[in-house]
Amino acid sequence: MITFKDLSLEDLKRDFDNQRGFVIQCPQPCSDDSILSLANKLIATNITKVYPEFVVKLDQLTTLFVYTEDFDTPAFCQKAQMAAQVTGSNYETLYNFLKQ
Repeated sequence: MITFKDLSLEDLKRDFDNQRGFVIQCPQPCSDDSILSLANKLIATNITKVYPEFVVKLDQLTTLFVYTEDFDTPAFCQKAQMAAQVTGSNYETLYNFLKQ
């Protein structure tokens, strides 16, 4: 099950800047079903074995997935490059996004 939290960017930068995870910026809004589908795909492809600790929708087009454990960032980055070409979405590591 996916837990959604309502946090500001400032809250995330202050409290979660050292966590693992990623940010997806889509050309259209992400539904809860598509977020669950992506989380399941990450498990199926062995990028992680768990659902994210929580997910934050910063706005309609920007969604953050926060993991506290078991997230293979290099494998994610490799697959995200391919997914970005197909979907038109932008993927970035949580760390890089929060350091901007």
